[in-house]
Amino acid sequence: MNQAQIGMLLIMPMFLYVMGMILFPFIMNFWLSFTNKRIGMPTKVIGLRNYIYWLKNPDFYKVLGNTLIYTISTIVFKFLIGLAAALLLNRKFRGRNFFRVFFLIPWIIPSLVTCFTWRWLLDDLVGVFNFFLKAMGSDPVAFLAHPRLALVSVIGVNVWRGFPFFTILLLAALQSIPDELYDAARVDGAGAVQLFRHVTLPGIQKIAMIAVLLSTIWTFNDFVIVFLLTRGGPGYSSMILVPFVYEIGIRGMNIARAITFPVLVFPVLLALIFFTSRTVLRGD
Repeated sequence: MNQAQIGMLLIMPMFLYVMGMILFPFIMNFWLSFTNKRIGMPTKVIGLRNYIYWLKNPDFYKVLGNTLIYTISTIVFKFLIGLAAALLLNRKFRGRNFFRVFFLIPWIIPSLVTCFTWRWLLDDLVGVFNFFLKAMGSDPVAFLAHPRLALVSVIGVNVWRGFPFFTILLLAALQSIPDELYDAARVDGAGAVQLFRHVTLPGIQKIAMIAVLLSTIWTFNDFVIVFLLTRGGPGYSSMILVPFVYEIGIRGMNIARAITFPVLVFPVLLALIFFTSRTVLRGD
C-alpha cells in the first residue's frame, strides 16, 4: 500500500462523516417535499402537490424575484465599495492602520446590534434620517414600511455590513502583487487605467472570485437583516427566501410546503453560483 492509499484510508472516516452530514439532510428535505408533513401531525405522501402549489402561487415568484434582486444588487455594491476601499487603504498615508481597523467595524459588530441600530436610524418617527429630513422641511419617509423602499433599505443595510469582507480580502490580494509589475508597466508607458486593468485586476481576480462566491451564498441565504428590519413586509415587498421559509414552516407549521420552496429554488442558486464563477473576474 503506497502513501496515497494510506492517506485516503486515513481521511475516509471523516469524508464519510462529512458526506453523511450533507447528504442525509438533503435527502430528507427532498423526501419531505413530497409529503404533507406538518408539525405534530402524521406524514402522508402526496406526490407533486407541494410543487404544483408553489408553481401556481404568485408569492413564489415574488419572493424569488426579491431574493435575486437582493442578492445580485448587494453583491455588486459590496464588491465595488470594497474594491474602492481596498485601493484606498493600499495607499500610503498617515493613519492608514487606524482606518484599516475602522473599516472593519460594520463586519465585526453583531448582526443583532446592526439591525436594531439601523431600525432606529430608519424609523419614520424617531429615526435620525427623518430628523434631518424634517429639519430641511421635508415630510418623514417610512423607509422600512414603504412598499418601494423596504427592499432598498434592507439592501443598503446588507451592503453597509458586508463590504468590509470584500475590503479585507481584496486588500490582502493587492498587497500580494509585486511592485516590480507596476514598475515594469510604467516603464512601458502604462497609465493609471492600464495599470488597473492589466496589473491590478489580474492580480486580485482569484481572491475576488472566492469573495464573490462566498458572499453570494451567504446573501442568498440571509435571514437576520430582513427578518429583524421588516419581517419581509409590507406585504411581501421585501420578503426573501429564508425568512419566507421560516414563516411558512415554523410559524405556519407547514414543514413540507416550506421545504418545497428551497428545493425549487436550489437549481437557481446553483445556476447563480455557476454564472458568477464563470463570469466574475474569471480565473486561469
